[in-house]
Amino acid sequence: MTDTDQGQIYELIPKIMGDIGHVAKDQTNSFHRYKFRGIDAVYDCVGPVLAKLGVHILPIVLEHVVSDIVVVSTDKGGKRQEKSACRVILKVAYRFTAPDGSYVEAITIGESMDTGDKAASKAMSAAMKYAVWQTFCIPTKGQQGDIENDSYEREIVQQTPKPAPAPANPIADKLKALVTTFGKEACAAAKLRLINAEGENFTKDDAITRMGDANELERMLNAGE
Repeated sequence: MTDTDQGQIYELIPKIMGDIGHVAKDQTNSFHRYKFRGIDAVYDCVGPVLAKLGVHILPIVLEHVVSDIVVVSTDKGGKRQEKSACRVILKVAYRFTAPDGSYVEAITIGESMDTGDKAASKAMSAAMKYAVWQTFCIPTKGQQGDIENDSYEREIVQQTPKPAPAPANPIADKLKALVTTFGKEACAAAKLRLINAEGENFTKDDAITRMGDANELERMLNAGE
């Protein structure tokens, strides 16, 4: 946390802490099945107190990382499902400013994943919640555990590598072009004449593995030999 010269903000933060009270974990994450405090509950609790004392919060995004990932889940029938998602990690500075211009900054990290277009907004909400909770030490009502006490392992999806493109083969490309131009039968007849002209020890494979032979084949076809 950074600060300017001593000012009104240091007097107002303890007053805000005293007026806020607690925020209950009354929302449930259906996927991981844990209770949490939503950003709306934080706004409802903290917003009126900040307004009464003239303190405002300004977010400043310092760093951001965006990546594409694969989210693995299992449906009710036990079938494995994979979806592409966007993962966003934000480093955000929240500046708490008092009426006299004095301020403090809380820097937090927000991380989120979403299969739509909400990853960045979710990450901002997470960063905001932790900045406010930790600055004002907002208590939780009841004996609900926090999600920081649990660990959820991310499954690594083995992506099937795409086959590497075939290396360029100018001979094959040349022969393919000849077949397209002159037809299969004409090319086969010309190739046979080329093989016979080279002698018994010159195989069919030999005839198509040298660029010079492909050029000779083209010459024969063009000449109508």
